[in-house]
Amino acid sequence: MKKVLLITTFLPNIGGGSVILRSLIPALKDKDIDIEWFYLTEKEVDFPEAKRLGEGLMGGNLLKDFVNSGLLWYGIKTSLLKSTIDKILSLKADTYWVIGHSDGILIAKELAQKTNTPVHLTIHDDLVGGWFGRTRRYRWLLNQASKMFAEAMHAVSSVDVVSESMRRYYQKMLGVDSVVVHRYLPNLPKLDAKPIEQNTLIVGHIGSIYSAHEFRLFCEALESYGQQQGLSVKFIVIGADRRFLPTDFSRLIVDIPHLSENEAIAELAQCHFLYAMYPFDNAFAIFRQTSLPTKVTTYIQVQRPILAHTPSDSTLAEIISTYKLGINTDALTTANLNQAIAQICEYQLSENAFEVAHTALFGMENVNRMATCLNKNSYQPARQG
Repeated sequence: MKKVLLITTFLPNIGGGSVILRSLIPALKDKDIDIEWFYLTEKEVDFPEAKRLGEGLMGGNLLKDFVNSGLLWYGIKTSLLKSTIDKILSLKADTYWVIGHSDGILIAKELAQKTNTPVHLTIHDDLVGGWFGRTRRYRWLLNQASKMFAEAMHAVSSVDVVSESMRRYYQKMLGVDSVVVHRYLPNLPKLDAKPIEQNTLIVGHIGSIYSAHEFRLFCEALESYGQQQGLSVKFIVIGADRRFLPTDFSRLIVDIPHLSENEAIAELAQCHFLYAMYPFDNAFAIFRQTSLPTKVTTYIQVQRPILAHTPSDSTLAEIISTYKLGINTDALTTANLNQAIAQICEYQLSENAFEVAHTALFGMENVNRMATCLNKNSYQPARQG
């Protein structure tokens, strides 16, 4: 079997990137590709499918991290970077697979320069506009990160990205070819038909809340709509960061801190519709235009209409409109959001809308594309246009 060493700078059991990887790894094994997953973080978690290799290159004490991150992104090879690369190179691998989240870019670039073993790079969120541009701590490094990112993208053997718009973006901006690899869903679940509560409007949401302001606005509109229609309203919110939950809507929100995805799908299947928001702020423009919220893959499995609260230029809006999974709205007033809620409550899905979206976006072709990338037999830099 092909031996592939997977390196992440985030935990293997948390976050959208981990969900995507966990969906691909078992299917890749069926293609004779053996993935050994190592992660670089401060803490170790109980996750037998992955091993902690050491600490990440960035983070921790603010002053120390300020100095350390400056050195790293200006090309100074710190002792930790050197020792981390040495650890990785000491492990047997036919291919290195690095996830380009924050300091993962530095690791991919260094590996590509140190070895002739192929290095494959995965991008789930754009490093510059989607990560450095959104973090206060590292925003001062934006220009230098942009330079290092471009160098890494040209140095590695192959690149996969999370959306077609991201693929086009890197081809235009960097002249780098890439392939699109989404999460792999073998099939859609067969859900038991649940009786939806009478005289109660039930709405669902899972995962990240990208902006507290727009989320709060939706809560206001949802409560207002219920009062206008004489309905009780229940807003099921699963796995959200509680810092973004408006405390004065506790009568509306059913806060569920954590469920497995299967449990979450069963919970959300009782909803009339699902809410998805992608950020409006101009600082998030590249992020929303290129990244793809992992919650979409959960919602497609739930198979309920989706209200996408986002500017029309987002990947989220594109999927909802292309596959007719619900409606998009960029409303930023309670009155306009009320209209959008009324529309989604009346929305009629076609019988096979979610099957079509599943087949087109999250089928076996994703595994095949990733297998092609990881099966490279020799170093060959990502082609420049």
